[in-house]
Amino acid sequence: MRKRIVIFCATSLAIVSLLGCGAEQGSDVPKDKTTPVTEQLTADAEADKGTEKAEDVTEAHDATDVPNVTEEPSLTETPVATEAPTPTPEPTPTEAPHEHSYTESITTEATCEAAGEKCFLCDCGDSYTEVIEATGHAYGSYVYNKDATYEADGTETAECSACGDTDTRKKAGTKLVVTYPVKYKVTDKGVVITGLSDSFKDKKLVIPAEIEGKPVVRIDDYSLAWNNFTSVVIEDGIKEIGQCAFMQCKKMESITIPDSVTTINDYAFQTCTSLKKVVIPASVKEMGVRMFDECSGLKEAVLMDGVEMIGHTMFSNCTSLTKVTIPDSVKEIRHSAFVWCSSLKQIEFPDSIETMYSGIFTECDGLTSVKLPEKLTVVDDSMFFSCENLTHVDIPEGVTKIERFAFGFCKNLEQITIPDSVTEIGEDAFYACYKLNNVVIPDSVKTIGETAFGECYELANVTLPEDVEIGNMAFYWTPWGEEYGLSGEMRE
Repeated sequence: MRKRIVIFCATSLAIVSLLGCGAEQGSDVPKDKTTPVTEQLTADAEADKGTEKAEDVTEAHDATDVPNVTEEPSLTETPVATEAPTPTPEPTPTEAPHEHSYTESITTEATCEAAGEKCFLCDCGDSYTEVIEATGHAYGSYVYNKDATYEADGTETAECSACGDTDTRKKAGTKLVVTYPVKYKVTDKGVVITGLSDSFKDKKLVIPAEIEGKPVVRIDDYSLAWNNFTSVVIEDGIKEIGQCAFMQCKKMESITIPDSVTTINDYAFQTCTSLKKVVIPASVKEMGVRMFDECSGLKEAVLMDGVEMIGHTMFSNCTSLTKVTIPDSVKEIRHSAFVWCSSLKQIEFPDSIETMYSGIFTECDGLTSVKLPEKLTVVDDSMFFSCENLTHVDIPEGVTKIERFAFGFCKNLEQITIPDSVTEIGEDAFYACYKLNNVVIPDSVKTIGETAFGECYELANVTLPEDVEIGNMAFYWTPWGEEYGLSGEMRE
């Protein structure tokens, strides 16, 4: 459209210029008068303008790009040839782009802990790799190792099904809860056992040496008496067993006393009728009275080397006791230690014993013979009183006194040798020794007490020193006394 406008304008200017030239050369045409030619030019110009507007209204705004040329009316319009539109060349066909087709392959297998790798390869040679993440362990069920303690939880372990690796971890809540079989109290000196736990139902009682991190030092008086456990183990460290601590535990068959115990108080095991054997450790230095009194099932007692004494009535009324082991460390046997031990048939005394008190073997009907220890100086009161089956006694040289009733009512005692060291025979010393038939009293004896040999029905031979002092009725109701007028008068 722009080219056509320019050509039109140029043609119009040329015509106008010719017309102007004619006027200037003296044309007769008036300036204000129109000619047919001018009219036709004018009409054509107006028609052309209308056509331009009709052809493309939308290009009106492009007119601003055309130089501002004043259009003059023209006489005729010269046809303008229009150029044919240049055809758009068709695109030359091109080859379709290559699409990769990859084949996957694993170059490194992944393991439980290490990553692997896989490769992607195209037929064209292109390739790339990707990381295969580690698979991680495939642990099975965790199994408790039963290793918990009172201080820490236990552990549990699982095994990986792929590689066999094991994993051990803490098993929460498995820490052992401390439950003690006994009641107790904590003191400045340590823990004292005060009773049996309400939850204790077992037959075997173990008394711990430590509670709450503190040492157990004592089993209190009466604390475990009248219970039904069958065995007791006292752990090493406990020092004292209180009075009547286990009294009347009639089903208790065994007791273990550790080397730490130094003191066993009165009646500690009295009437434990099922107890069969007891071992007293060397550490025990203090013993109360009747420790094992009336333990009617006790058959054996062993005192370990280091024990220095046998306590007062320690084994009294142990009617089944047949064996007693006394070590060389024992120096004394206290009053009535074995009184009424009716099954005790034999006992050996070490020569270390220096003192034996009264009534030690009273009514031990099973004893048949006794050899007293060498260091003994006194056969004390009623030491063998009423040992009805005792037939023979060896009294060592060194004994100076035979006390009252020392052998009284030993009804089967047939002979007795009194050493030269004896100076005094006490009252009733051999009273009612029915079968005693011969006695030699050495010159060392200065005094024979009243009824010393009274009612020795078979005593027919007696040898006396010349200056001995004889008490009233010393030979009462004896054949020898009747013969020599020494039977004396009947005592009221």
